[in-house]
Amino acid sequence: IPGVFEDLLRRAGLTSSFNHSYSMAATMVNLHLKICVAMMFYFIALPSAAFAGGKCVEGTCEEGMGKLIMSNGIVYHGNFKGKKFNGKGTMEYPDGAKYDGDFTDGEQDGYGKMTYKDGSEYEGEWRMRKRHGQGTMKYKDGSEYKGTFEYGRAQGYGTIEWPNGKSFSGQFKNGQPVNTPKKR
Repeated sequence: IPGVFEDLLRRAGLTSSFNHSYSMAATMVNLHLKICVAMMFYFIALPSAAFAGGKCVEGTCEEGMGKLIMSNGIVYHGNFKGKKFNGKGTMEYPDGAKYDGDFTDGEQDGYGKMTYKDGSEYEGEWRMRKRHGQGTMKYKDGSEYKGTFEYGRAQGYGTIEWPNGKSFSGQFKNGQPVNTPKKR
């Protein structure tokens, strides 16, 4: 991954050279950190119950379709069951981020697409508000990770592609490559 991660570290004054294996591992850690930091706000901001200081402005927000504006500025529009988000819905965040997809018992669960405020996107499977299953993470710089996620981390087989046309594929565990991925 010549260039991207190394350049950031050089600019920060942390290093001036890498061997290829370390560079790959460091880049994957960097991508994992990007995902974790971007998602942290949404996991903390998303309430576990639909009525956490919110105001229902459409429907009853108990059963069926409704629209809820929460005290933290998050707006949910979609299906409710038992006063919780259930089924298809859209959640818009005050910073411009947006999730459109499935909810179960008040949490992002099933298939959905999250568009972050910086333009990055994740589309794929979710479980308990975390990326879980098959998915694709597209970053604003044009890089893209496709593969398996487990509770928010790259886990299993995945491929990352950079805007310069280079790509790496291999096994991941806890967000990091298990062995040096194959270069394509």
